[in-house]
Amino acid sequence: MKLHVRMNRFVILLVVLSFLLPSVAADNTVRENTYVINEYQYVSELSLLGHDTLKEMGYAESEIEDIMSYKEGFKTHVLMLNKTYTDDELLSFGYTDDDIRLIRNYDGTYRSDAQLAANLTIRQWIGSGSERFMYNSTSNKTTATVYFDFTWTRIPYWTFEDKLVFVWSDGYRYNATNCTLNYLPYVSNWPRNASPTTLSDLGCFYYSLPMRGLTDSHILNNGSGSVQLWNNGQYPDLVLNMYYGHKLLSPSSISLNFNLLGPSVSFSPSYAIDYINVYKVYS
Repeated sequence: MKLHVRMNRFVILLVVLSFLLPSVAADNTVRENTYVINEYQYVSELSLLGHDTLKEMGYAESEIEDIMSYKEGFKTHVLMLNKTYTDDELLSFGYTDDDIRLIRNYDGTYRSDAQLAANLTIRQWIGSGSERFMYNSTSNKTTATVYFDFTWTRIPYWTFEDKLVFVWSDGYRYNATNCTLNYLPYVSNWPRNASPTTLSDLGCFYYSLPMRGLTDSHILNNGSGSVQLWNNGQYPDLVLNMYYGHKLLSPSSISLNFNLLGPSVSFSPSYAIDYINVYKVYS
């Protein structure tokens, strides 16, 4: 399956988790994909492309300036952390005691910036038991439940709106999906349920993930949920791809494509590092 992943205007991070589940599994083994990426390292790689390449890719001058000056912007970010959050709040976001000492005595070195950068961890796994990929002869349906979660360790520098996109094999439908978002510092009754936006009943929807909650200092920390898929009849395989887009400035548009190799999502502009196919799991 060929994955085409591009983001309209300005996306700095796109992670693809892919399941290819052939045949109906006879066992209940839970299969998991996990991916971790460092925000600072990713933007550093983006900046190495240079002004002309970024311009050719469709980025506006203001966006290119933001990419190229990310080091100075990150220093401002760390100074904000020092001014805004208590030690206990920083600990809740995943900063260590050593991280907090660096924030309180920030020296602006690369070592400090790299250590204080946010990491994003994304997981996707197939259910077990009755939720595994299976065929039910009574209902004449092939079904599967896939679970997912993501967690930001430390506070990301870019806190606008992210997207979580799901696309799957032609012919399948999603019976139900849910996604709960948790923000820090903790506020009672604030965990919010995100609503999916369907792009096509053929197999694609996405969640918009606002990175800020009640206030500018109320930041998305993690989210989790599931997708239930089904198809009429007995089908030998299922492809499910999950894309995470970490966005800086501009609105994004998403389109869905199908070809003989399977489903894909299209964005614009793009560059090579966006084509990350973490791995495929086989039953």
